Amino acid sequence: MSMGQPSDTAKVQDNASPSGSFSSYNIKNSSINSASGVSLSEQQKLLVGSVLDVFNIQSLMRQETQANRSLALRRQSNAQASRSLAP
Repeated sequence: MSMGQPSDTAKVQDNASPSGSFSSYNIKNSSINSASGVSLSEQQKLLVGSVLDVFNIQSLMRQETQANRSLALRRQSNAQASRSLAP
């Protein structure tokens, strides 16, 4: 494999099945950077973008879960404070 060129395997994969575009699969991570001397086929970039999307979704879900827990704790604390102030 020469530098900057897709491998024979990558070329076969690229020709083996029709690949859609980032937008046709609703993939958000479409700007795929690679190391110097590494060249990815469009299908490989599509795959990498979809995997990055999965990790971003998991991260967002984790953040949302943490925010919901924090909100629930604040509500519980406010309810306890209200009960302690009631006559």
